[in-house]
Amino acid sequence: MKTILGLFLGILTCISTISTAQETSCFDYDVRDVRRQVFNAIDGLDALHLIVSELIPCNLDGIKNFLFEAERGRKRVRALKKSLSETEQLVVNLGLATAQPWFEPFIYDNGFYDELHKHYPATLHIYQTRRVRALINALDGMDPDLLLWYFPFFKRVDRVRNACCGEGPGNTSDASVGLNFMLEDVRDVELARRSVAVRLLIQEQRYQVPRSTSYRLTYKHLGPDVAVIWLPRPHFRSRDIPRLEAMLSSPYEFYREAAMRALHAL
Repeated sequence: MKTILGLFLGILTCISTISTAQETSCFDYDVRDVRRQVFNAIDGLDALHLIVSELIPCNLDGIKNFLFEAERGRKRVRALKKSLSETEQLVVNLGLATAQPWFEPFIYDNGFYDELHKHYPATLHIYQTRRVRALINALDGMDPDLLLWYFPFFKRVDRVRNACCGEGPGNTSDASVGLNFMLEDVRDVELARRSVAVRLLIQEQRYQVPRSTSYRLTYKHLGPDVAVIWLPRPHFRSRDIPRLEAMLSSPYEFYREAAMRALHAL
C-alpha cells in the first residue's frame, strides 16, 4: 500500500514539475535580464542554454538582434557555444552564420528600391556559402517537431521591426520595416529550398512558406504602388534523390514516411 501511495505521489510531483516548467518556459522571462546574464562570467553558459532551449523557440523579441546580429553579442555567443549540446550548437551556429547584413534603419520610400536591389542578392548569397549549406544539411537529423520550433528563429531578421519616432538619428521608417520583413520572407524560402527536412514538412502541410513578398510604398508617385518579389517554390528534384533515400533511414518515422512519398512522386 505504501509503495502504491509513494508511486502515486511521485507521479503527482512529476506532473506538477512539468506543469510549472511549462508555465515559466516562455513569456514569464524578462528577456533583458536573461540577455544580460549571458555576459556574466558565472551565469553566462546557463543563460545561453536557457535562451536556446526556451526563449528562441518562443521567437521572443530582443534575442536575435543583441546576441546574433550585434558584434559584441556574437563574440560572446561564440565563446560559450562549445559547452552546449550538439543540437543547441547547430541552432546557434546557423543563427550566427545566417545573420542578416546591416541596412539603414531609416530608409525613405524614394530610396527603397535601391536598398531592396542591394540587399536581396546579399541575402541570397548567405545561403549559397558552403558553411551555411553544411549547417542546413545537418537539420535533416533534427526532430521534426523541434525543427518547427526553431524555424521562425532561423528566418527572423531583427534589424528594424517597428517604425518609430519620425525622422532623426536613431529613428526608424516604415520602408526599413518593410525591407526587414521582405528579407525575412526571402530567408524563409531560401532555407526551405536547401533543407530536405523542411521541404518534407512543407510537403506534409506542416509548414508553409510565402509565394511572394511585398511592401506597399507610402507615396505612389515615387514608383509602383507595391514592391513585389515572387519567390521560388521549394520542391524536390531528381538531384535530391540521394538525400531523400538517406532519410529512409532516419530515426524519425515522420521523415521516413514523408521521404518515401517524395521519392514515389519523383
